[in-house]
Amino acid sequence: MKLPEGAKALSTWGGEGSRQPSAHAVTRRLWACGLAAGLLAGVATGLAGECVLGWFDPNLPPASIHAPAAEQRDRAALIRRAEIEQVALALGLLGGIQGLALGVAGGLARRSVRAAALGGASGLILGTGAALVSSVGVMPYYMANRNLFGESFHAPLLLHAALGVPLGATGGLALGLGLGGWRRTVRATVGGLLGAALGTLLNEVVNAVLFPLSRTYQPLPDTWDSRVTSRVIVALFSALLAVAAIAHDAPDDQPSAR
Repeated sequence: MKLPEGAKALSTWGGEGSRQPSAHAVTRRLWACGLAAGLLAGVATGLAGECVLGWFDPNLPPASIHAPAAEQRDRAALIRRAEIEQVALALGLLGGIQGLALGVAGGLARRSVRAAALGGASGLILGTGAALVSSVGVMPYYMANRNLFGESFHAPLLLHAALGVPLGATGGLALGLGLGGWRRTVRATVGGLLGAALGTLLNEVVNAVLFPLSRTYQPLPDTWDSRVTSRVIVALFSALLAVAAIAHDAPDDQPSAR
């Protein structure tokens, strides 16, 4: 049966309207998935970090002032190595989990399983790699000058930024890869980088106020609550600014299982 022209036009308009959410729907899902990913990554990393804390403790006997110089050097080297490995593990968890979560969030925002898998896998690999590189590159300088860090606000800030900002950048990169488009990927990377920097700055203030006795100038503070708080703040702000950098340019809503 043929529909009247008016009914046909109304039907066509309604059908297009039902598909209209398009970029607006993707933007809403991007905000929801991105912020949830940042929060969950921070909490999960904080809890996982507490579970593996002390994994590389060398369990050395008490030091003796009468020990030979060679033995003292070997002992100091073991302690330095264990500290670098512990920081690398903690940051590797943060970088890997955050990259995985944001990459999957980008793919879910456009309803593409394939994009979520690509973004998540890329974020996991790049985030873990960035954490290892920054730990190995920054920690020797910290250990050689650790006495200076407890007396300054700027030195711990720069230390934590050098360790955390690369992770924010790789998290943003993963989000952009999941969402698709090289321009979005570049903007998300820059947004994640700036978010990690801003989160690091806020974290220094929050930890100084809430946990003044936790020696928060160290790469890993002394108390569990300050360690978890640091990871949540940095991960959440990385996700926030990465999403904000690309939310205005979301792609059309094209659900795909590929």
